[in-house]
Amino acid sequence: MIPIQNLYYLLCYAWDVVPERDYAYVDAEADSSLFDLLINTLINGVIIQAKNGFPQEYAEVLDAYPGVKGKINFNLTLLHELTRQGKTICAFDEFAPNQLYIGIIKTTLINSSRTGQLSVSLRKRSLHWIKRFADVNCVSLSKSLFYNQLQRVKSPHQRFLLHICQLIHENLLVNEQKGSYIFKDFWRDEKKMAILFEAFVRNFYRIEQKLFTVRRETVYWQLRSSEFDCRLLPLMRTDITLENPERKLIIDTKFYAEIFQSYFNAQKLHSPHLYQLFAYLKNQSNKDKRCGGILLYPTVSQALSSIYSDTNLSIRIETINLNQPWQNIKLELLRLIA
Repeated sequence: MIPIQNLYYLLCYAWDVVPERDYAYVDAEADSSLFDLLINTLINGVIIQAKNGFPQEYAEVLDAYPGVKGKINFNLTLLHELTRQGKTICAFDEFAPNQLYIGIIKTTLINSSRTGQLSVSLRKRSLHWIKRFADVNCVSLSKSLFYNQLQRVKSPHQRFLLHICQLIHENLLVNEQKGSYIFKDFWRDEKKMAILFEAFVRNFYRIEQKLFTVRRETVYWQLRSSEFDCRLLPLMRTDITLENPERKLIIDTKFYAEIFQSYFNAQKLHSPHLYQLFAYLKNQSNKDKRCGGILLYPTVSQALSSIYSDTNLSIRIETINLNQPWQNIKLELLRLIA
């Protein structure tokens, strides 16, 4: 089991919002649930946002106005006979707090408060902010809504809070009979954790070191054939490529409960993982640059560090223990590429 604090740090790096890590005070309640931690962080972020001012944007307002402002809605003006009062119903832009952004936060807090998993203190704090946002409409949360908002928002702090709301929304299961919600343990889903682990490692190296540029890379087959036949070859795209003028390192992350597979009662590496990384390395176009690969597995118990090499390339099998203090994880990851 990955400690809650470390899981939270993985999320921060994967979301590319590392400066926001301290909002959670993750060391304060080591035995709290991830759900409590996320709600606590969301509320702390809202408090900071309230002090600094919620994001504002121009929004269209339709209202009765003395005289004329913006565009007149003649139908509504005549319908309500406002001309006798010297008023018109006008549509005009007004600079006001972003109602959709606040609505997402409010809706997330309302849905979260309907679970039986939230601590009493956090439920009270949630209800406090729900009342503070009484004039803001709730919104229908969806994958497309979060995608569009995350594309528009530039502030790291706002993106961070939206990511938290999205994660909570995606993992709240509704009980239609009782009208309540249950927050599911997404960290037990290997597919979701594989995506999270890859994004975490890539952004960690992009942020925490300056020796290499970091990117995903498309590797092209160094094989000759007709143009049509070449299109039949599968696409090769690395998880993480680290490169500088002298050296290139390809890291393939794998999130598996077991590092080894069993073959006639003997432990063996997962052959598809090894074949895939070997193909990346063998098809590098620049043969003059030192090139190596790392298969990186997370672990909470079993450690492994092995290296295999020939005259042209090397492959390392490494594990990173996620069940240790965060600073140790950070040092181990940096040591891997030293």
